[in-house]
Amino acid sequence: MTSKSLSPAVTRPRVGSSLRATPVPREKIRDPIRTKNRILKIAAQEFAEKGFDGVRIDRIVSKCGISKSLLYHYFSSKEDLFTQVMELSYASMRSHQDGVDLVSRHPIEDMRALVLSMVEHYAQEPEFIRLLATENVHKAEHIKNSHAIQDMYNPLRLKIRRILKEGQKAGLFRKDVD
Repeated sequence: MTSKSLSPAVTRPRVGSSLRATPVPREKIRDPIRTKNRILKIAAQEFAEKGFDGVRIDRIVSKCGISKSLLYHYFSSKEDLFTQVMELSYASMRSHQDGVDLVSRHPIEDMRALVLSMVEHYAQEPEFIRLLATENVHKAEHIKNSHAIQDMYNPLRLKIRRILKEGQKAGLFRKDVD
């Protein structure tokens, strides 16, 4: 072929021909948010099933149907991917806990409601327990570096402190409870 010729796969429309756009299937449209969410969903399943050390990035990209370079476009490393999976998991739990009404209850009932909300969340999202187990094996090294997780827990810490103070004032909780 000469430099002016085109490969057989490339065709030029004839002059005057209709240039109709052929619809692109939805899954072929680039959607960075959907792609990143898909990666996170599949990565969460993989990390929950195999633990941090057992997960292979090649398997995640294969399941996602993307290239490894695209995964690394969104996440700088396996550690970064795991940290963001943990951030989403914690955000889900915090959202569940935020739905618990603690304003008008008795301190013991408030504490019970918080604990029950955690148990409900674990029952609804059992992979969260497995992700926590993986993080515990790694001595919380990933979540320690996550400002997002720390920030999520500040409102919860304030709620717990308020409940404890009310319970201590009422003589329901020991003075040294933290």
